[in-house]
Amino acid sequence: MRVIKIDLLPFHYWLYVVYGERAACHRYICKKTGVSWDENDALGNCYHPLGGAPYIWLPRTPRTPMEYGTLAHEAAHAVFFFIDTWVVERAGFNHDETFCHIVAYIIERALEGKVISSTGHMPRRRRSKPARSSALT
Repeated sequence: MRVIKIDLLPFHYWLYVVYGERAACHRYICKKTGVSWDENDALGNCYHPLGGAPYIWLPRTPRTPMEYGTLAHEAAHAVFFFIDTWVVERAGFNHDETFCHIVAYIIERALEGKVISSTGHMPRRRRSKPARSSALT
């Protein structure tokens, strides 16, 4: 399972894209969001927790035209949720150009995004050993 956090700047809002096996990802998302899952055979899902960040689930990073279409479809659900919840209330935006730019941004980040662990933290980096001084003391 790969989890990608996408920051929607300058709105101080984020969402997550989760790639991986359906059952494991749905358990993870339901645990994180408290949203229940209706079992179905959808190609992707978008979860909208009240007061929280949406989660998009896809079985893998898109490779086919249908999979790219599914990512766009689920990203659109997330953007409608975002606009309805945050943008219209806070900034008064109600324009298709706002919608289109945010969908494009989500798709770009979902395809190139940084992977975070299933616990929601960035993977640990190995610390390099401190350089030894060659100077005589």
